[in-house]
Amino acid sequence: MFKDAIAEFKLPEGFELVVEPWPYGGLDFTEENRRYFQGLCFARDTRSGNDDSNFYAYPLPLIPVMDAHKKEIVRLDRLATGGKGDELQGKTHTMGVVDHCRSSEYAPELREKGTRNDLKALDVHQPDGPSFRVNGSLVEWQKWRFRVGFNPREGATIHDVHYDGRSIMYRMSISEMASLSNPC
Repeated sequence: MFKDAIAEFKLPEGFELVVEPWPYGGLDFTEENRRYFQGLCFARDTRSGNDDSNFYAYPLPLIPVMDAHKKEIVRLDRLATGGKGDELQGKTHTMGVVDHCRSSEYAPELREKGTRNDLKALDVHQPDGPSFRVNGSLVEWQKWRFRVGFNPREGATIHDVHYDGRSIMYRMSISEMASLSNPC
């Protein structure tokens, strides 16, 4: 199903498909509790030979949803592509699906004009040492005290957050917060 859908697109010479798996809540609250992943699809420009090339600049309007237990695609979501009169069911993309996109690199060596050179030097000098302490996962800074963690499902987590000895938050994760750069 996914191979047939991706065959509708023609990536330019020097581009490759990138599928980035993200945790997905599920198909419907009435269905069996399964672990699903959605695959955000992009095209990566390999012509520079740099593995840090920004593939987010070339999004593809297709998201496969996979059942991680069965290791099979259960659904394909088609995305609106941003054109006038665009709709979710309509196919507004062309075979040259990334032809309307432009590069937007963030790796310094790939940026057309390089990095900024108008910044003045910043020297951090703390003769008495830093104003924070890190002991394993525990971070203490001014009146704040919290633990930092990471796991494959949620990404970065912050938990046991206290301010001036008062509990502020038990736990939070950043898995739902994402900002994708899309110059298309």
